[in-house]
Amino acid sequence: MFKKSVRLSHSEFMTFLSSGKRYHSTSLTITYTPGLVLRAAAVVGKKVAKDAVDRNRIRRRLYATLQRATINITAPCPTGAYIMVAKPGALKVPRLALQIEQISLLAQIAKAR
Repeated sequence: MFKKSVRLSHSEFMTFLSSGKRYHSTSLTITYTPGLVLRAAAVVGKKVAKDAVDRNRIRRRLYATLQRATINITAPCPTGAYIMVAKPGALKVPRLALQIEQISLLAQIAKAR
């Protein structure tokens, strides 16, 4: 999990969500806004998973994959604000498949820069 200083506050979240470019996959949407430092937020609503345990598990997985992508030099992960929103089918997707979807979206973001 990222430090609190890396995660987005509510006001930053609303600003970046409205101004960013969206990238979609079957179970995930990433909104990206270019910036000088890395900022991140993961959103998993009750429509995705009713239990808080399941929502927190998905949220931790999204943060972990993004954190690994920022540490790994070969992975394409530029700085900026990332808002990752899980779609209702995300709970049924296996962990590795969700990770692959997220990495492919991060690659699309890096290619579009």
